[in-house]
Amino acid sequence: MKKIVKIASVIVLLISITLLSFKYIENIEADSGWDSSYDSGGSWDSGSDWGGSSWDNDYDRDNDYDYDYSGGSGYSGSSCDTTECKVGAFIGILITMGMFWGIPILLVVLSTKNSKIRRQRKEQEIKELFKPMNQEVVNQIIPNFNIEEFNFKAYQIFYDVQMAWMNFEYDKLKELLTDELYNNYVMQLDALKLKNHKNTMKEFELIEICLNNLKEENDRYIAEVYLNVKFYDYVENIKTGMILRGTPNRKLNNIYKLTFIRTKDETNNVNECPQCGAPVHGNSNGICEYCKSKLVNDNYDWIMSKKEIVRQK
Repeated sequence: MKKIVKIASVIVLLISITLLSFKYIENIEADSGWDSSYDSGGSWDSGSDWGGSSWDNDYDRDNDYDYDYSGGSGYSGSSCDTTECKVGAFIGILITMGMFWGIPILLVVLSTKNSKIRRQRKEQEIKELFKPMNQEVVNQIIPNFNIEEFNFKAYQIFYDVQMAWMNFEYDKLKELLTDELYNNYVMQLDALKLKNHKNTMKEFELIEICLNNLKEENDRYIAEVYLNVKFYDYVENIKTGMILRGTPNRKLNNIYKLTFIRTKDETNNVNECPQCGAPVHGNSNGICEYCKSKLVNDNYDWIMSKKEIVRQK
């Protein structure tokens, strides 16, 4: 009887540990700048050998069993002929079965409840992110600032960055990004080209976009935007067309936090070329006459300085 209880207890413990250690991990894909990864988080290895440590009939022979060799190979107390003994054995079996099924079920119920609570809390946090700024507060920072127009421009910059990343358009990226972010993207794109890989993104579907924060800092404006968008996203081999990572037949739903910056000087006056340093003398077409670089970007006075993924499913 003691042996049965011990075995059942160990089994319950193993099941409980397995349930507690098994957790859900979101499937993460990728996009421009590899802001997220393709690692699905690993899989639960069901191939672990539970039979590798079998239960030996001789287990703890010296401490738990009182062998009586005078009567042969049997041991004392091996029979259970009395009513009290049978009732006790039956109760012991009921307790063992209750432990075997009850504890795992309880753990599953508690885990499901906790997961639901976490999911509801996460949904509420997402709703908070998409609460727009008050127009009066915005106007105190930048007078007559059009929030709707800015949101449209922010999404357009995001979309153009994705397209430039996918098509290896370095010059386009340089127009849309800060130097730090651009240099980071260039290194990653160079690595993709060496491997003949391409990150394909298409059929973008804008769900929601919201200016969440706008502030003035160090002679520049900083705007933080939250974007909810769906699109196809996968990596393929350019030569063979083989899909290497991602899923070409399922749209991802990503929520981003995008940060944009713009200088406070809205006149865009340029005294020297930012590329070669040559003086600029009333150049009317916005092109440096020496290195032919673009001096003024009329379409993108705001540029992206950071792109972070908040949620992906």
